[in-house]
Amino acid sequence: MIQKMGKHLTMNGPGQFSLHGDIPENTIDAHVHLGVYATLNLFFGQLSLTGPGTFLENLREHIQDILLHRSQLLSDFPKNFMAIIKGIFDVAPLKTDLIGPGPEPVYLLTDFPAFFQYDHPAYVGLTTRSPFTIIPQVLSILKAFPKGLEQANRTNLSNYLKTFNISRAAVLPIAVSRFDLFTQATFEACLGFDQLSVFCSVHPEHPDVSGQFEYFRKMGACGFKFHPDFQNIPPDSDNAHLLFEHCLEHQLVVQCHVGWPVKHVGLSQALAYEKAIQQFPQLNFILCHMGLADFEDTLYLAETYENVYLETSGQTSDNIIKAAHKMGADRIIFGTDWPIYHPAVPISCVLDAFSSSSDLEKVFSKNFTHLLNHVQPNTDN
Repeated sequence: MIQKMGKHLTMNGPGQFSLHGDIPENTIDAHVHLGVYATLNLFFGQLSLTGPGTFLENLREHIQDILLHRSQLLSDFPKNFMAIIKGIFDVAPLKTDLIGPGPEPVYLLTDFPAFFQYDHPAYVGLTTRSPFTIIPQVLSILKAFPKGLEQANRTNLSNYLKTFNISRAAVLPIAVSRFDLFTQATFEACLGFDQLSVFCSVHPEHPDVSGQFEYFRKMGACGFKFHPDFQNIPPDSDNAHLLFEHCLEHQLVVQCHVGWPVKHVGLSQALAYEKAIQQFPQLNFILCHMGLADFEDTLYLAETYENVYLETSGQTSDNIIKAAHKMGADRIIFGTDWPIYHPAVPISCVLDAFSSSSDLEKVFSKNFTHLLNHVQPNTDN
């Protein structure tokens, strides 16, 4: 059944979308990922389920990192020694492929129909509190998970950019553990692909946080990705503020995960960022998804603080319109959260929200380019 989803989007069936309308030249997708991230927070520490290598490859890298930083790890015995023991759970048993080729993407929140609403994609059902809509979507995501490990790769990402005439994308790794492997692996996967700009991510429990920032700046990092729930770091904690201090020192814009489909759950609640936003007025914060269900709180932050930008992935065109009415188009940034959503869906929401070509150019490219231009290349040897 063909369903008109908006002025610029038609759904021809589950996972089948047609985009109507053109995006500006030099469009940048400010929010894409390589690989699939899955973690569990347990009483003895955080368990990482996925990594860029096989279990033995991840284990070898983990042991090498322990040996490399052994003096720092043993300097505060027994605290850091116990961290070494807990760190064994950082060794992910499942490999997620960052390179490809692999199967065609299954966009988890748009390729499945919403429960009891088969004429709408799954993410519609995720915007309610009802377990009758949320649970079936979660089960669908878990069913697709094994295939997903092979599809969030550079080959499929490049194909998406070509298909939708996207000139550039910001790739966002997440340091889910102390000895993170994703950031280094993401830089290596994107090496030689000029259309892929890589952010960095560092975990505050790494024994040499300062050295990690310096290393990734020399690698060409143009921003920093922060995810409170995946990293188990509250935004208003000392650990988070330590990371933000280094971002300010290295002139890195911070892109933050904010919100979930249900209001006020998890560590990524919008208002938890207010303390950091106030404390670091010279640091620019991009609040992803416009906060999802925490939209009103996220919009309050953007209205109140000039160093707050809003990213559009996962939001409805109605909320994007509301944000533009409140704060204008100068601090709104386009992103898709590829490969979670079919790209046609977040693109159409932005096209629906803005009518002037000037505003569309700002949201699709100029605002993000302006932020990245503040990041000076690191020329140190």
